Amino acid sequence: MAFAINLRSDHASAERLRELWFLSSELEDTSSMAALNYPPHITLAVYDEDPGELAPLLTELCTALPVQHVRFSSLNMFRAPHGLVLWAAPELPEALLMIHRQLHASVNAKHSRQNYQPHNWVPHSTIANGVSPARLPEVESLIAQPLESFEVRFDVVDYVEYPPVRVITERVLD
Repeated sequence: MAFAINLRSDHASAERLRELWFLSSELEDTSSMAALNYPPHITLAVYDEDPGELAPLLTELCTALPVQHVRFSSLNMFRAPHGLVLWAAPELPEALLMIHRQLHASVNAKHSRQNYQPHNWVPHSTIANGVSPARLPEVESLIAQPLESFEVRFDVVDYVEYPPVRVITERVLD
């Protein structure tokens, strides 16, 4: 079980990310993102244990945060222990970068997974989470293709427990 703070899109503009989920699912045995039954998102923090202070902190940090419009213009990948992770690269607004820094400054850093801490974090929206390393040439070909840039309206920040994804609390952005 893990806990995460996500910037989520419940808006129709997220359809392009869902299309990328479908496209990349052909590289997976099972479509990892569709199986989540959870909207397109950008994860800001992941914790292996509930630090207990995230729900009120989320409200405090996001009280004045407006809806975020995020542009995506390329695909990339990570190598992970469970396989390859294919993702869309966001161009984050400064307000989101500031929220990320404040979040990690407010919660004891030892609780956060290392790859989400400010100096290690690579902002991304996962589009495939379980691609076999044997499919690396196809993934490399896919990410080498130009991606027509698109914008997604992110309108919710939430705190979830997973797997399966269960929303603990959320803040709808104005």
